[in-house]
Amino acid sequence: MIFHSSVQVLGRFPSFDLETIRTEQSLARVPIAAAMKAGPAHAAFVSALPQPWRSDPGVEIFSRMLWLKKGFYPLAPHYHCDWYLGPSKPKVETRMVLLGDGSRTEFVMGSLELPDEPPGSVQIPNRAAEQIAEGVRTERLRTWFLEPEQLVLFDSHTWHRASPAETSGWRLLMRAIRGLPKEGQDETRHGNPGPFTTVRTGYYPHTPEEQRRYDAYLR
Repeated sequence: MIFHSSVQVLGRFPSFDLETIRTEQSLARVPIAAAMKAGPAHAAFVSALPQPWRSDPGVEIFSRMLWLKKGFYPLAPHYHCDWYLGPSKPKVETRMVLLGDGSRTEFVMGSLELPDEPPGSVQIPNRAAEQIAEGVRTERLRTWFLEPEQLVLFDSHTWHRASPAETSGWRLLMRAIRGLPKEGQDETRHGNPGPFTTVRTGYYPHTPEEQRRYDAYLR
């Protein structure tokens, strides 16, 4: 299967100071009406959606509010596609914006071919890492980093991963998702509240010593 991985920059999002950002809520796939009550940044994000999205009852808002130390990740840094449902399923669209001084999402730009998977199969972390690294090395692919306050659009065939926080601070990532299966037909749902939207700062050990120290938290 060929994945066409790309991101469209739609424009700039209004600025919010860190004191406002830190009071926003994390939301795990809630309706638009509920997201309007999660804080002024969420309300502005919903208001910036185009009318077809705002009037679509299937659109859900998914956001994560984190405080990251310098060098920490918002989640494990493996390449993945959000809401990939399988090669025979329709693509899911995501409109997204990053606020704060936390880590920037790294996107892959270009086309890559990977083995076909049955519809609805679970992605295997890093299964595309070698091909992406080789594509970047040969300049067949390139990577692009999301900047704070950039409003972007991408779909469920777009590969990306987390990057380490460049400074310590707050990070709010807000997403509007369109095209997900209806409740009861969707195996990718996250509970709200749940571990994905609460305490998950994604420290990632690199050295053998860091791994030994981190193992204690996995037991």
